Amino acid sequence: MNVRNDEAFQFNYWLIILKLLKLGIPWDFIENSSEAQIHMMLGVESAMAQKENEDNQAQASRGSMPHLDGMGF
Repeated sequence: MNVRNDEAFQFNYWLIILKLLKLGIPWDFIENSSEAQIHMMLGVESAMAQKENEDNQAQASRGSMPHLDGMGF
């Protein structure tokens, strides 16, 4: 598949924007955020999702239902 660099950049840009909107981050905040701030938001969200998955796997291996809050409390 031969994708031009500008097309790949635009596709990636909109994937990130849609991900942030799906997370509930307001458009005006996204629009006024720096690239570093956006990377930080995505990194924090990814770390939280990973922690939740690890907690759910630990709960499942103990044979109990995962907690709804995802924090393992």
